[in-house]
Amino acid sequence: QIFDVLRASRPEFHKKLVMVKGDCSLPKLGLSNSDYEILIQQVNIIFHLAATVKFDEKFNIAIPINIGGTKEIIDLCRACVRLKSMVYISIGYSNCYLKEIRECFYNPPFDMDEDIINYLCTADEATIELLKPKILDKWPNTYTFTKSIAENLLRKTAADLPISIVRPSQGNIIKTI
Repeated sequence: QIFDVLRASRPEFHKKLVMVKGDCSLPKLGLSNSDYEILIQQVNIIFHLAATVKFDEKFNIAIPINIGGTKEIIDLCRACVRLKSMVYISIGYSNCYLKEIRECFYNPPFDMDEDIINYLCTADEATIELLKPKILDKWPNTYTFTKSIAENLLRKTAADLPISIVRPSQGNIIKTI
């Protein structure tokens, strides 16, 4: 159903869609060298929807996927020779600590540098549980926290790329777009 309109107007569209197997928590998105090369040579629009959406996911799982995956997508975008646009799907609650949300980037309450992110991925669970209330601070859960940090990563490291952020409020993102 999602492609019905496209199918009606451009019956050959499916020839431009290629599924590739990967893992956004791994370097180069866990793609094979040949798949990565095809992407950097042929892709002109990237939709970054990959995320763990489990609200109370452990940091050592959520950070590599939601933040690390975004870093890997930025690297992929930089390598793409035909890139026209990258669309990042976030969440309307990524800046939930603010009273009013506008269509702009926001500085998070504190800056997450790479050392802190790496520590959160490798520290033992007991330590993380002790630190969690301080780390999450203004965010209700790890999902909104990691999406906010990923947005900040885009702001800080990809300002020169053609990026847009979509912040759906809730529900099925595919139906929202």
